[in-house]
Amino acid sequence: MTDFLQSGSIATLHDFSNRTSESLERDLCSWSKSRPISIIIPCLISELERPALKNIVTQLRGADYLSEVIIGLDQASPEQFNEAKKFFSVLPQKIRIIWNDGPAVSSMSESLCNHFSSATAPGKGRNVWHCLGYFLGSAQGEIVALHDADIVTYDASLLTRLLYPVAHPTFDYSFAKGFYYRATESHFGGRLVRLLTSPLLDALAQCYGSSDYLNYLRSFKYPLAGEFAMRKELANRISMPGDWGLEIGVLSEIYRLNQRQNICQIAVTSRYDHKHQSLSVDNSDLGLHKMSRDILQTILSGLADNNALITREALTSIGTAYRQNAQEAINRYANDSEINGFKYNREEEQLAARLFEKCFLEEGEKHLAGHRSFRSMPSWLQIENNLPGTLAQLYSAVERDNQ
Repeated sequence: MTDFLQSGSIATLHDFSNRTSESLERDLCSWSKSRPISIIIPCLISELERPALKNIVTQLRGADYLSEVIIGLDQASPEQFNEAKKFFSVLPQKIRIIWNDGPAVSSMSESLCNHFSSATAPGKGRNVWHCLGYFLGSAQGEIVALHDADIVTYDASLLTRLLYPVAHPTFDYSFAKGFYYRATESHFGGRLVRLLTSPLLDALAQCYGSSDYLNYLRSFKYPLAGEFAMRKELANRISMPGDWGLEIGVLSEIYRLNQRQNICQIAVTSRYDHKHQSLSVDNSDLGLHKMSRDILQTILSGLADNNALITREALTSIGTAYRQNAQEAINRYANDSEINGFKYNREEEQLAARLFEKCFLEEGEKHLAGHRSFRSMPSWLQIENNLPGTLAQLYSAVERDNQ
């Protein structure tokens, strides 16, 4: 069930189930002959043991429009890296695994991060940054998509729909963001969107008033979706956070590059489920606790970059508005769950909202004190302008690790 509304500052492409996935795939296969397509999949070595990634690999085997599959592999020993090469070798496309902990890649990455004073800690953002660098250095593709490795409900139509707006020769979109609703068969997922970013962005609009930047972020139905596609020229220009702020950071960066007229969001699947993170109330380095802090740092930096005056009084007002918005969201999701026969644990939802409010106020205080743990990875265009030949060096580093 969907709607046909166009609201907000970006285009929304819906799924009215009026075209088959096979029909869309035929178009992609035709277009990919002149504009080759790559896919990036960041993953932990532990994902290789889960059924989600095994199904993704099975689905990708039939994706004839893909010329290149780039796997960003984190937390792998040399033995595990060799196992990963065997795992992905069944794919018919050109395969390259970026061993982020490999000696050549990790040494080069550390050197670059030190040169540009960027984040050096491992994280999803750094993983994707390496993969984009390899994509650009390999010169294999003109279009690149990205999705996660833990999608339980994955089928090939998700990738087909994600790529379609960017690959279409007359649509003129340089960036497409996927959206969906997060749920299992029995309850809602997506707590970070439902209980953090959505009520917080509304609170920011209430306190700061309407602004192009906030209207832009609020236009996305699922701003934390890990699925997006873009053209090569845009991939070359974006910088990104090295941590869990990746998705919001990429949206903010594209806004900075003034690409709003060339952005769309597209319904990629009717229901989406993936690996669930624990709340980790007592450990700020794990689970949703860690993720919420990274996301909040990125949002605060985006606000500052877009001329929002962040004061202690503003933080207090935003915190109050957020608390009210989150409570209203909990009431609405409780009602929505009941009418759809979902289970709903109001106490757990309220616990999450209290934690997110606490994290917002604490990260806000850090921001006021001048603490900036948030550091974006530089764009590959910036790197090449300062250190010509770096993309070729990264390509060589990946090849050495693979040998």
